[in-house]
Amino acid sequence: MNSNYINREFSWLRFNERVLDQARWSTVPFFERLRFISIVYSNLDEFYMVRVGSLSEQKGLIKAPDNKTSLTIDEQLKGIGKHVKKQMEDLGAVYAQWALEAQTYQIKNTQIKDLKAHDLDYATTYFHNMIEHLLSPIIVDKAHPFPHLMNKQVAVSVLLKHGSKSMLAFIPIDLNLLPATIVLPKKHRLEFLPIEQVVYDFVDVIFKDYTIVEKNIIRVTRNADLDWDTYSDEDLDFRDTMKKLLKKRFRLSPVRLEVKFESDQIIKSLLKTLNIDKDHVFVNTAPYHYNFMNDVEKFLSQRTKDAFYPSHAFRFHPAIQSKEPILSQLNKGDLFFHFPYDAATGLIRFIQEAAQSVKVVSIRITLYRVANVSKIVEALIQAKEAGKEVIVIIELKARFDEEHNIEWSNRLEEAGCTLIFGVEHMKVHSKVCVVIEKDNHKTKLYTHIGTGNYNEQTARLYSDFHLITADQSIGQEALYFLQSIQMGNIERLNRPFTSILVAPFSLKQQLLLDIQKEASSSNGHIILKMNSLTDKDIIDALYLASQAGVKIDLIIRGICCLVPGQKGLSENIQVISVIGRYLEHTRAFLFRHEGEWLSYLSSADLMTRNTEKRLELAVRVNDQAVKTQVRLILFSYLDPEINHYRLDEEGNYLGHRSDIDVQVKQYEFKASPAEERSLWQKLKDVITKNER
Repeated sequence: MNSNYINREFSWLRFNERVLDQARWSTVPFFERLRFISIVYSNLDEFYMVRVGSLSEQKGLIKAPDNKTSLTIDEQLKGIGKHVKKQMEDLGAVYAQWALEAQTYQIKNTQIKDLKAHDLDYATTYFHNMIEHLLSPIIVDKAHPFPHLMNKQVAVSVLLKHGSKSMLAFIPIDLNLLPATIVLPKKHRLEFLPIEQVVYDFVDVIFKDYTIVEKNIIRVTRNADLDWDTYSDEDLDFRDTMKKLLKKRFRLSPVRLEVKFESDQIIKSLLKTLNIDKDHVFVNTAPYHYNFMNDVEKFLSQRTKDAFYPSHAFRFHPAIQSKEPILSQLNKGDLFFHFPYDAATGLIRFIQEAAQSVKVVSIRITLYRVANVSKIVEALIQAKEAGKEVIVIIELKARFDEEHNIEWSNRLEEAGCTLIFGVEHMKVHSKVCVVIEKDNHKTKLYTHIGTGNYNEQTARLYSDFHLITADQSIGQEALYFLQSIQMGNIERLNRPFTSILVAPFSLKQQLLLDIQKEASSSNGHIILKMNSLTDKDIIDALYLASQAGVKIDLIIRGICCLVPGQKGLSENIQVISVIGRYLEHTRAFLFRHEGEWLSYLSSADLMTRNTEKRLELAVRVNDQAVKTQVRLILFSYLDPEINHYRLDEEGNYLGHRSDIDVQVKQYEFKASPAEERSLWQKLKDVITKNER
């Protein structure tokens, strides 16, 4: 294996370990630790459905090894199994510790065998009256074929004996019919039993005419990585093709088996039938689902605030507080928002005011992931109802949001909006909106470009940058970008721009040039903040820049295939990762540029899929005030005293715990004018130290 790079899959698993690490720390509030535990498990589900699913599909078809580490697909899958086995053991141990502490809060995830007589009577009566008749036990024999086990559905599996005949049986747990938990009637305590555990404990009642040889609680994960190109149908539009394709997701191959207990005969039978590799069978002692979290949250919220992160009031940008219309304010300078610290009201108001303005004649926007209840989409519909042109480029291939986006596309189409379902063979992942105003026979463009989605829900949970500008150069180039998608001719985008970078054409190419320029300067400094870094060309360019003496700071939440700190290769590169209350989603690329500081905000991570296989957009920040603010925010993440992880030259993440939370600090950047000047001065001191 090439030690100059870290395998993408292994790096992601290390990221998930850092998330689990949050649930270990007593400084993280009690309920929030449970939230991190549930996120780790949900992350693993998606990892298996997408990444392991994709690798499993490629196995036997692709012989070429990974282009960075030279690992074959078999070696990667085996390594994943080894990593995940340890991670599942850790997950079970961390949950067990949380459950033990939960009892001090009068909360207990209990079992039938631990119940006292009156509670056992209640659970037994509940089972017979509310559960038993809704179960569908299935035996497997010549007349009863092996049932289809749905993706992520829990089932009780039983090995039965009837006379001399042995057979396997299943009891699927359908949470559309059954409650996820049975909550025991308690006044001052919360005690609950997971439904699958109850069914497991009553197996002898369900199969009373059989001998129970072995029983287990299982869960199967299936590949969910749909190949759009494989199922493309020339006779159907994108929306109808996606509807057809989504039906296939439920039937894709199993890639993981979870069991509650070691049970040799059941596991052996399942492996043979499901064709799952033994490396991807895991004992899961933590919950299979976290539906009980709502009950826990409600119970705790009525008793203590200390179990939760403290509430923070959103900062209300001066532009929001002003009664002056957003469009008018943009004539004085760009508006910059840092979600979730700034309220999403500013972005929503920009689109709402555009929808209501008599001068605005057209709104054009890309949508990737949208909130369940979206004020932004409602504003687009209102704009159309007001007689404006509304063109929406909605990406139907946004993984796991396909059905959601299909529903929104129907709503928008019913309102009369013009819809574009992305482009063939490529996802439109850019986040851009252009508002066209017409006044006195002149047109003026207002543009929003962001690092995150037009989604009010995630705006409260994800850290993102959003720029709204009346810069006509940015507006004209953003409009050209949107028109190229409308025309179905993205090759038009393979040209130089002055204010934007477009993947898969100019984004990577320009960043490579900017890295090379820093390498040739006397005092080069590069700061890149993103979710993930996997693009080998970018990594190799950063290695060369490091060898030329450029100081390189990488702030990467998730996957990082680059190895920092290696003498003669990457000794001038540091990689830090911040995991916390909010998901770090910002993508910003800064280059010292001989003291002028060239700054980009981007929809793209520096992953090959983003730089070469998606339509992405980055904007060059021209407004000096915004440039300074972006730089100061990124430098706040480089303070060595904050809570963070540092990637070492061996590929390990070393955690630094402190009372200084960089995410909490972001709230302080819009305090009173006097306090704000003081805070910015502190950050400028950090800049001075980092620029030496």
